[in-house]
Amino acid sequence: MGDSTVLSDGAKLYEELRTRPSPKTNKPFAADTHRNLLAQTKSFLGWCVERHWLRANPCAGVKGIRRRRPRCKSLGKTGNTLRVKEARAWYVQAVELADVGDQGATAALLAMLLGMRASEIVSRRVADLDEDGAPGDLLWIPCAKPPPGRRTLEVPAVLRPLLVECVEGKAAESHLFETEEGKPHWRDWIIHNVRRICDLVGVPEVTAHAMRGLLATLTAERGLAGHLIAVTLGHEDERTTMNAYAAPGAAASGANRRGLVLLNGGLLNKDKSAK
Repeated sequence: MGDSTVLSDGAKLYEELRTRPSPKTNKPFAADTHRNLLAQTKSFLGWCVERHWLRANPCAGVKGIRRRRPRCKSLGKTGNTLRVKEARAWYVQAVELADVGDQGATAALLAMLLGMRASEIVSRRVADLDEDGAPGDLLWIPCAKPPPGRRTLEVPAVLRPLLVECVEGKAAESHLFETEEGKPHWRDWIIHNVRRICDLVGVPEVTAHAMRGLLATLTAERGLAGHLIAVTLGHEDERTTMNAYAAPGAAASGANRRGLVLLNGGLLNKDKSAK
């Protein structure tokens, strides 16, 4: 089979995927869905070519069709996100539940405060919770398909005792969060807990992944550099973080804030001292 035939087959498969009705909606897949699958397939087949298992990548020349929805990755199908007051109320409720042993609330807090994916939360093991200066202050994510996803996160002080409590009496290879049968949860468990707290507080129902967008937005508005936010979320390119996760205008707001801090801490203070 020639290379042109292989590439043609890749284009045909993508076209079939793009136009195939979804089993759930009976409508064609959204642009984000088929473009993400195309990107994953390209990466996997490229990996096969590097190992000489394939002569050519059938999807290397296939281009994604239709534009992605802005911020859809972080906001999900509902498009809902939490405002600052709503996020604060959600956080207070989650901490109250976690303090009385609600591990679902603790897991949901990982999504909000560390921007972790649902799959990353449920796959964490006891051995991944480490300490540097204090027990439970580091959380390792050693396994991820894209290299940037392999990262070490600093755990906020409010979460440290909650996570330490989760690992008490467990073997190093046990999962951080487990069912009563001792098995790891599915990632839907994180989604359920995020929405459960939304319902308790009476705020818009958001997806677990929307918490990643919330973290990106709030940190960008506080002036944190885009590449540092990308590292926290495990993104390879900060453009993904700022274009698909952070709210429009968050980066500009953060830049203005940094400018004001610079003036207040530098030029303005010098002017005051001169007087």
